[in-house]
Amino acid sequence: MLDLEIVPERSLGCDAWEFVLGMHFSQSVAIIQSQVGTIRGVQVLYSDQNPLSVDLVINMPQDGIRLIFDPVAQRLKIIEIYNMKLVKLRYSGMCFNSPEITPSIEQVEHCFGATHPGLYDSQRHLFALNFRGLSFYFPVDSKFEPGYAHGLGSLQFPNGGSPVVSRTTIYYGSQHQLSRSSSGGRCAAPLADLPLSCYRHQLHLRRCDVLRNATATLGLRLHIYTEGGRSGESPLARRRVVRFGDSCQAVARALAAPARLYYKADDKMRIHRPTARRRPPPASDYFFNYFTLGLVSPPGVPETPRSLYYEADDKMRIHRPTARRRPPPASDYFFNYFTLGLDVLFDARTHQVKKFVLHTNYPGHYNFNMYHRCEFELTVQPDKCESNALVESRGAVQITAYSRWEGVSRALRVAERPVVLNRASSTNTTNPFGSTFCYGYQDIIFEVMSNNYIASITLYQPEGTRPHYAVNSIA
Repeated sequence: MLDLEIVPERSLGCDAWEFVLGMHFSQSVAIIQSQVGTIRGVQVLYSDQNPLSVDLVINMPQDGIRLIFDPVAQRLKIIEIYNMKLVKLRYSGMCFNSPEITPSIEQVEHCFGATHPGLYDSQRHLFALNFRGLSFYFPVDSKFEPGYAHGLGSLQFPNGGSPVVSRTTIYYGSQHQLSRSSSGGRCAAPLADLPLSCYRHQLHLRRCDVLRNATATLGLRLHIYTEGGRSGESPLARRRVVRFGDSCQAVARALAAPARLYYKADDKMRIHRPTARRRPPPASDYFFNYFTLGLVSPPGVPETPRSLYYEADDKMRIHRPTARRRPPPASDYFFNYFTLGLDVLFDARTHQVKKFVLHTNYPGHYNFNMYHRCEFELTVQPDKCESNALVESRGAVQITAYSRWEGVSRALRVAERPVVLNRASSTNTTNPFGSTFCYGYQDIIFEVMSNNYIASITLYQPEGTRPHYAVNSIA
């Protein structure tokens, strides 16, 4: 059984870890993964078709805890303990809920002190006793309803019949702001800022502007923030620009060191390039076979051979003195910035930027929980005349991480037939989320999920082009 400390309007946790209001979904998952032997049977609940309208939830049924995340910001907004019998709870070191201690109204008032009279919910027959950032819910028998006007403490209960807490919620702000929307899928609770304890010396993104001319992408302008230089200081806001053709040193200077460096082992999309089939096969040694002479001869023997055999591979080359001195083939590599929702691909030969990948981190995608959502804004000129809500008054198409593909495709002449992309790891070839579809437009590749939301946008520099601008990575 978990033994946890409640901090109203802030967190639920212990000495080793804590769930903090405002923390990102991926950080909560990392805590659960670190407690794999203690926290078990975890469920992730989301809406596949309406991921922005229904809360993202981590449910821990064996511990009676539910973490509710805002579906847009993907940050923790409510911590709910819905089964008080499965967890021990403390406040300021004092235990008020355990198998030995019943969380009655008297116990709660003894531990937390006095507060305003409770509020009654006649539909669910619940009384809510509210503190700032913390609420306790008591089920009340209908026969006591006429006397609830002066609060829960004013009701008269028989001996041993005092109500017991059935549910506890921790949230940011006051209880009066805590209510469920009419659709029932999203709690309209205030969202706390990202706590300083969750920055972890990483850059975080407010907005990413895609810089373009009429038909081509030039680079990205990132509005980022990070923790202050001194303890307790407000976050530091910065603006950085990275462009095609920037060196890896320039990108690292602008965005700091990447969270991970990933070498691209193979290019699965090269088969779709126009030049893919024009490359000659690698040269191969070959044999002249003289079967009646019991001889396999190199070229130069005057007799006509019975057959000609090309050697596919030299199995003995590993024994040559020079075999281990050959450098491995050059490979393109990524700078992965997970908290920015961004990947930057560098050319292995020139070590310059050749591609940007912007991730939207929707649940139901293969890469979900790897990245924070990239809040990009991409503006392009429409080349279709269909009416569209994405088309602004000045005629431009504004595409964001929340745009649906059906709206984008009505404004742009994208490729009609998509490339089907089915991701799978080398150790587990199954993908429970299914395939995605990649559509090309100018120098942009849109990866689209089956629910019509954009999973990622790839901005690339076409082969043979070179930037004509001066490289300036910090602006």
